[in-house]
Amino acid sequence: MGYPVLPPERSRETLEALRTGGGVPSDAVVSVETVNDAPGDLEALGRKLRELLPGRPLPDRSRGGFAFDVEAAKVIHQFLDRDHPALTDRGFWRYLAVVELHQVIDWRYGGREGRANNLRNFGIGGNLEECYPYRCWLHADIAYDIAYDESSADPYAWASVGDPDIWRSHLFRQNWARDRRVAKAFLKVICGETAGGKPIVPGCDPRKLAKELRRISATFTLAALDEQKLNQLIQELAARCR
Repeated sequence: MGYPVLPPERSRETLEALRTGGGVPSDAVVSVETVNDAPGDLEALGRKLRELLPGRPLPDRSRGGFAFDVEAAKVIHQFLDRDHPALTDRGFWRYLAVVELHQVIDWRYGGREGRANNLRNFGIGGNLEECYPYRCWLHADIAYDIAYDESSADPYAWASVGDPDIWRSHLFRQNWARDRRVAKAFLKVICGETAGGKPIVPGCDPRKLAKELRRISATFTLAALDEQKLNQLIQELAARCR
């Protein structure tokens, strides 16, 4: 038993082979032995996401991209066991991106050419948060945690709030996604007390708030605050960032 991993030295070769209609090169994928099987039916996950593509207009920064990301995030999160050790392995996410989801990623970021040039979306180079399936899973997992805390009927209601910049630039790239309390407070200040509600601090610039949080965290441990004091601090910072 185990789960599949794609080593970085075989990732480009594998991606090009699949893009040109070939199969996965021999011995490119290795198995990490664990007491568990794979964290889910990965082939079925790939099929499910590909089924979402027909009939959709090509996404761009202003149309369709974020809506698709939200759908993809829900599917990936539902298909994968969130407690499986594979989810902490970068090689697993690289495998998922290149082998099972390369067509989806090429559609999402390839434009009319249908070829995503930024290989970080496949987990090739860059930070793990740049890998598309991991980014989608993390997006849904944050939303899921907030919904659980609030006993929400819709476990993914918070996945649809905001826009790509709020999630990718201000939460993921700044590493705030790793502290779910900070992520929750940030989203509520910018997007609303409830999913679809009004922002707690209207007019706050999320870019400025992210920078203020980074500045504060350089000299102060936010994790030391209880939730009430953390929320109060972020709201006070947000009020300065209008």
